[in-house]
Parts: sequence; C-alpha cells; structure tokens
Amino acid sequence: MRWWLLAATLMAAPGLLAARGRTGGDSVEPDPRPALSATGTIQRFDSATRLLTLKTVRGSESFVIADSTMLRRGAKVVPLQDLGKWNGSRAKVRYTEAEGHRTASSVMVGSRQDLSASPPPPGSGSESPKRSAIR
Repeated sequence: MRWWLLAATLMAAPGLLAARGRTGGDSVEPDPRPALSATGTIQRFDSATRLLTLKTVRGSESFVIADSTMLRRGAKVVPLQDLGKWNGSRAKVRYTEAEGHRTASSVMVGSRQDLSASPPPPGSGSESPKRSAIR
C-alpha cells in the first residue's frame, strides 16, 4: 500500500508544479547581476562623491557607496561618516557592476590589527595535538 501511495504522489507532483506555474504562483527571479567581491586595504574614502578606494592584489579598485549599502565593523553596523576613519584597515566589499560602475552592496571592515597580524612562526611540532586526539 505504501508503494502505491508513493508512486501516485510522484506521478502527480509534476502536474501540480506545472499547474502552479500556469496560475501565476510566486516565482523567484534570479538577480541578473551577479554579486562580486573584493578584499583589500582601504586607501581612501571621499565622502563628497561617496567613493571608496581599496588597494587589492589587482591594484586600486573604486566603489560607489549607495544609500542602501550596509557598513559593518565586526558585528556592528556603522554610519557612513565613520568609513573615512579607517584608512589602512582591511575590508571586504561586495558589489554589483553595471555599465562599468561598481556599486557596493556591503562593506565589512576589519581592525588595523588584522592588517599587521602575521601568522605565528612554525613551531617544532610539539604544540600540535596528539594523533589519538584527532581520530
């Protein structure tokens, strides 16, 4: 009996989905512009033009900061005027690009210590966990 019910459900599912599409059910349109990202060091922020410039591995990249752009430093949402205080800080910008203009959708700023922090030197191996602890 269970197999019959499962088979009936699977046979009816495509028809129900097709009927939903014809009746104008909610459909989610994909965003035609893919979200891109860039990570680097903040070089400058011009508050008059709302232009943020990052130094990345590809060189200097500029982004327009829109009214809807989310600005964060750690877990805190921060105001736009604070962006100019963080020259030299690491940041990640998520943006969209249309007609050659890059518009930031979010900016996540790290602390200055993030930039200067270097990984610890390799140890002698005595600090690594025991093999039995990994299993």
